[in-house]
Amino acid sequence: MIKEESKEEKRAPFSLSFRTGIFIVAVLFLTALFPYWTYGQQTKEVQLVLEGLASPYQSKAKSVKAFLREQDIDYGPQDMIIPDLAMPLENGMVVEVRKAEEVEIQVGNRSYNVMAYRPIEAGALKKNLAEQGIYVTAEDRVEPLQDDKIWEFVRVQRLIEKREEKIPYEQEVVLDSTLPAGETKISVPGKEGRLILEEEVILENGQLVERRIISEQLLTEPLNEVIVRGTGHQERRTTIASRGGTRELVNDEKIKSIEAMTGSSIAQTKHVESTAYTHTGNRTASGKWPRVGLVAVDPRVIPLGTKLYIEGYGLAEAADTGGAIKGNIIDVFFDTREECIQWGRRQVVIHILE
Repeated sequence: MIKEESKEEKRAPFSLSFRTGIFIVAVLFLTALFPYWTYGQQTKEVQLVLEGLASPYQSKAKSVKAFLREQDIDYGPQDMIIPDLAMPLENGMVVEVRKAEEVEIQVGNRSYNVMAYRPIEAGALKKNLAEQGIYVTAEDRVEPLQDDKIWEFVRVQRLIEKREEKIPYEQEVVLDSTLPAGETKISVPGKEGRLILEEEVILENGQLVERRIISEQLLTEPLNEVIVRGTGHQERRTTIASRGGTRELVNDEKIKSIEAMTGSSIAQTKHVESTAYTHTGNRTASGKWPRVGLVAVDPRVIPLGTKLYIEGYGLAEAADTGGAIKGNIIDVFFDTREECIQWGRRQVVIHILE
């Protein structure tokens, strides 16, 4: 007779299989969690920044909040913590604590109290002012006045102004032997020229700090005053034309010698300052290539194309201009830098030829 199996014996294999499965699942679950658990136990290298100063730390804390608590770092609800307190602490992380502090900003006759974070940044203070409805531009500044507790707002303004300026005229003296010696008369009255200057004006809190010329517009050229002075004899002499007075230069024999050498009559003789320049790789203002005999002038004083005789240099033509050539100054050309250095800066006599 076949013996009937009990219910317990029939259930045993199933019960064993179920327990084995549970065990395997538990092992797999713990295996998956193991890296995370061990990561939380690892020592991490962390940089802590307080008041702008960074210091290295080692920590096994799991979060930024736990790290700060571990290091006994005090902070309040208004302080800025970077990154967020809830962020997991990671190896190589930089944790910054910026303490909130109320500072005073003086804007004209008013003062504003704003919340700032140390180290205090001027850009952040400007942003705070803008949030309070104060108009702030990119050029405006905020500067500390006293231990970062009191700051000053500096309003920067750039204005364009135009003004008229007078150009003084020069005085020329012509000697006349038909007049008694010492007698003078004005044959051509002098007249000042007019110039429009366009300037950029920079103000800080309403005070002028800089003024610079950005353009010039010539309205009228000055007209030189011509004075005839009697000599009471026939010997012809000529003089320098200069502001504030005149000075006798050459006698009749020298004039005749220069006129014979140049084949031209002398219209005027001037005493000017001279510098020298050499090849620049560019054409002159008149379109010619630089060469010996071409000089740079201020065309308001000596028009381009004027023929000259320069004592110590020779025949020349006014053919170029330059930013530094203003008034009674000329710039003579040489082929080499050495010649320019030898010439240097000197006073010369020039004769304007007809």
